[in-house]
Formats: sequence, structure tokens, C-alpha cells
Amino acid sequence: MGNPIQIHAGGVYSVAISPDGQNNVSGGEDGTVRLWDSQGKPVGHSLKGHTGGVDSVAISPDEQTIISGGEDGTVRLWDSQGNLVGNPLEGHEDWVSSVAIGPDGQTIVSGGFDGTVRLWDSQGNPVGSPLEGHTGGV
Repeated sequence: MGNPIQIHAGGVYSVAISPDGQNNVSGGEDGTVRLWDSQGKPVGHSLKGHTGGVDSVAISPDEQTIISGGEDGTVRLWDSQGNLVGNPLEGHEDWVSSVAIGPDGQTIVSGGFDGTVRLWDSQGNPVGSPLEGHTGGV
């Protein structure tokens, strides 16, 4: 077994592997998103934008978009080089604890501690009203 990979200052809250298995992304307690290769070597610099821990990350099926959700209540989109794409997706009233992207790469979903699930298009625009009904965080 290989050595542990230390790429965040603090705990790692979420990881995702690209569909081809060659790239990885992680979100951490330090508020950063990190890209790294399949050998555990960091790729590029820390992606900074969240003002709290990054609780969830995902990679689009075409590997061109990274999605992160954080304790600052935002969802952020990044390109494959680690550049922020557009403005933060805002709407959750508490931590964003889960993010995912559909198999067609066109629909982003986020779940939050505010008890809502929100849908977004690939440009970060809200799709419909928040899905409510949970009595606790999602």
C-alpha cells in the first residue's frame, strides 16, 4: 500500500475521481479544492474561493467542469485548469453538503443543511424552485 497523500491543511471532506480514473479532486477543511493525478501528485495550485470548508466535490462526465459545495452556502464551478467559472451559485441558507452533476453534464444538483435540494443548469442558473420536504439537512 502506498503512502498517504497530504494535500490539504486539515481534514479532507470529499473526494471524486474522474470518469477515466486519471484525475482526482478533493475538498477540504482548509476551504480549498485540490486537483491531483492518479499517482497522488498535486496538479496545479489550490483552488480558492470558498470562505469555509469544502464539503463536497464532483467532476463532470466530460472532465471539463469541477463542482464544489461549501460551508459558506455556495456552489462553485471550476474549469479543468482550476479557474473559477462564473459567479458562485447562491440560494442555500446553510452549508452545501452534497453536489453532483448529471450524466449529460447539463444538470447540477446540490443539497444543503437548510433541508433543500436545488437544481442548476451547467451555466449555474437555477432550474425551478428548491425541492423542500426534508426535516433536517440533506
